[in-house]
Amino acid sequence: MWKFEIYQDSAWEYRFRLKASNGMVIFNSEGYSSIDGCENWISSVKKNSQNIERHTPLRYSWGRFGFQLTAVNWQSIWRSEIYQSLEWLQRGVDSIMKNAITEDILIL
Repeated sequence: MWKFEIYQDSAWEYRFRLKASNGMVIFNSEGYSSIDGCENWISSVKKNSQNIERHTPLRYSWGRFGFQLTAVNWQSIWRSEIYQSLEWLQRGVDSIMKNAITEDILIL
């Protein structure tokens, strides 16, 4: 099961990460001054990840692919890892759409 983890970094800022079932970190956030800031951004990730139009494909000059998840105002929420092919890119988008709606939020 995927989960969001909220934690405090060495600069005393709150951050969150989205972890896959295998423990792989899918996404690390920027720093926030409060847990509420993290929770608001997690809500945005969950909501926007369910809309295929919010997953903007990216093509890098070296022949690799990625995608950017955007909010309603087209502000970037995060960028994906880099994929070797369009097939793997689509698998990544499908996985985010399926799993980022997890209700599992752990505060460390």
